[in-house]
Amino acid sequence: MPLNASEILAMLDEAAARFTFPVLDNGYVYPADVRLSGFSSGAQWALVIEVLGFNTRAGGTEGFDVALYRLGNCIPKGKEGQEGFRLDFVFPVDDGPSGELLVERYGELISPAARDVLIRGKVVPLPAPEAYPREEIQLVEPTALRAYELLRALVPEHREQLLATDEELREELPRDMPLRVRWDAWRHPDVAGGERPSGLETFRQLAEALARGEGAGLVPPEPPNTHWSHWPLAGQL
Repeated sequence: MPLNASEILAMLDEAAARFTFPVLDNGYVYPADVRLSGFSSGAQWALVIEVLGFNTRAGGTEGFDVALYRLGNCIPKGKEGQEGFRLDFVFPVDDGPSGELLVERYGELISPAARDVLIRGKVVPLPAPEAYPREEIQLVEPTALRAYELLRALVPEHREQLLATDEELREELPRDMPLRVRWDAWRHPDVAGGERPSGLETFRQLAEALARGEGAGLVPPEPPNTHWSHWPLAGQL
């Protein structure tokens, strides 16, 4: 059977209703960046949405994670028990040679003694103070740097290393399934506010592209809202 855009949208809406679709104002996670990858081949499709953020409840540097929301009719059931959905995590950040990055394991303050961080095993100096205003990151306290502020400042220069690798991204997908759509910014539904993917022209066009096995050059038709600045309540719980 050929792919049908309405079936794709129905599956995305079901995930949103179950809150297994990314919620960008998640009260437990400070978002730093996102990426969307859409795949399809024949009668199969998959959508992987990455959410890079900081979760204080994870503990230590595992609070810096990439949540990979995998949705599609070819995705095996994950531990969440939902057909066509699987949630995986990647942890790209670790303490650098200068010592522990966080003051407390379950806190969010960066140690004043920290001078560097490991990103996938590579030593990276902490951003200079001028990096924060340049990226419009307003520090809560200039003398007490928070983990999510640091992560947001690291993104411009180290985004590719912080997000998932191609191998991590394609885990659980059929071998060699073509990438049809890759977006770094798009109009995302306010899931907590009751919006559904099918209510947005962005996801309707995305579903059509995946169903046709196309998508190269597809530009999101609506103004994007995926930058962390659009979700000020995220991480506040």
